[in-house]
Amino acid sequence: MSLSATFSKRESDELMAKINAISVRGRKYLEDITANQWRSTAWVDDPTLPPRFGIVTTNMSESANEMFGEARNGSWLECTDAIVRTMMNRICSLREEKYGREGVADKVATILERRWKNCAGFQVREVVKGGSQFDVFRPSRGASQPETNRLLDVKEQTCECGKWQEHGVPCIDAGAYYRLFETQTLQ
Repeated sequence: MSLSATFSKRESDELMAKINAISVRGRKYLEDITANQWRSTAWVDDPTLPPRFGIVTTNMSESANEMFGEARNGSWLECTDAIVRTMMNRICSLREEKYGREGVADKVATILERRWKNCAGFQVREVVKGGSQFDVFRPSRGASQPETNRLLDVKEQTCECGKWQEHGVPCIDAGAYYRLFETQTLQ
């Protein structure tokens, strides 16, 4: 079916069944559309590419597209100037809004507090005496959370879960290390 060039076969079949329940003529109309019109990669002319190749639809890109929407109407120089001007306005307004604030952002503090509470009962062991690597054992917390072990390196600020290095904020395993080895309170 042509629709499966854009969606998976299963999604395509489900969509067509729903459309058929609403309108048999609508389903027939969609089935008559040729496959190359459904493909989002038709312009590349490479059928080996997956559907939606090269399409990015994250919230961040949508926000950026909206922010720089007017910049598309001019030359490259005007476009670049509009983007720089928009970014400078945004940076300056945020600087004024946040001026004088210090410490950990409220949202990050809330996340750290929740992780601090949830890591109670974790076991943390040094891999090598005096080293920076620790083995963190998370006990099972029910069927959906089986017991796990994670290797943590506090010097490198990395954990096997990947969250510490990705977000730059200590993960729950790092929280267990700090709770047991560095301090007894979250301050």
